[in-house]
Amino acid sequence: MMENFQCGRWIADGQYMRDVPPEKLYQGFIETFTPGSNENACRILDDTGIYAITKQNWDSTFFGFDIARIEIYNNGTINKAHFDALIQWAKDKNISYLTTRASLANTSLVNFWAENGFKLLTSKYMLRHAIAAMNSPEVPEGFEFASLGPYELNEIMDFAGSSFGHSRFMADPAFTRKRIEEMYNSWLNNFLLAPENKIITLRHKQQTIGFCAFSKSIALYKLQHTMPPHGFVSLIAVRPEFRGKNLGVLLLEKTKQVLKDAGINLVFANVDLMNTGSLRMFQHSAYQVFNTFSEYKLALKYK
Repeated sequence: MMENFQCGRWIADGQYMRDVPPEKLYQGFIETFTPGSNENACRILDDTGIYAITKQNWDSTFFGFDIARIEIYNNGTINKAHFDALIQWAKDKNISYLTTRASLANTSLVNFWAENGFKLLTSKYMLRHAIAAMNSPEVPEGFEFASLGPYELNEIMDFAGSSFGHSRFMADPAFTRKRIEEMYNSWLNNFLLAPENKIITLRHKQQTIGFCAFSKSIALYKLQHTMPPHGFVSLIAVRPEFRGKNLGVLLLEKTKQVLKDAGINLVFANVDLMNTGSLRMFQHSAYQVFNTFSEYKLALKYK
């Protein structure tokens, strides 16, 4: 199984993530995966792969109904009985809304979601960049970098929507924009509380005109011990009237410098396939497409 194990979005063009041998990546999943069922999750492990469903407590609180996320990492064969067990767990918990994702390289899983009623919400590129030696980015006259404090969040929320506008929630009429904005506002507030997280702002004439939120050495799917130190760009946005001046690239370069200074040489980001402007910005900053994956939803119906 090990050599055929398809680790979700970590597959790219038929190749496993070049930084981690497939056997080490698979072992990382197994070591951090505890089979069993409780009030918040159901996890199953067998020779066909890993099957898990987890209640998304934070999302559920914001949107007023229970949401759960399914994850399947398979070897090309999917055990339908295990999937049915995940669905039954959700029904037993009166959870009405499920989300999931699949690497487009994992055709068996993509087809499986379609065959079982999941609807496509959005598709995204996963980008990666290996940070080389670099100098501090040159800041145009009249601009300056700063760290963001919680008291400044309201200042950036009026243009942050240009970044989270491609969220999977925005593609679903079950969610209102007002609630999505409230969720992201709270997310940014909570984001700042964790020591590994940081938000860099770009200011012009005492006004915040752009920001980049990123994490240092985050445990992507609990694979921290199997991967080299890495970072993840979570959210980046520039005020509309300041776009077209490569300020987004400037923020990305500053982010890379902060990560590099912390001993981190690898950084990831996700960009919606329809967000061509953002993709160009990341590519201008030397990010490369590592994988493509899609987000799906299923609204459970009860008799």
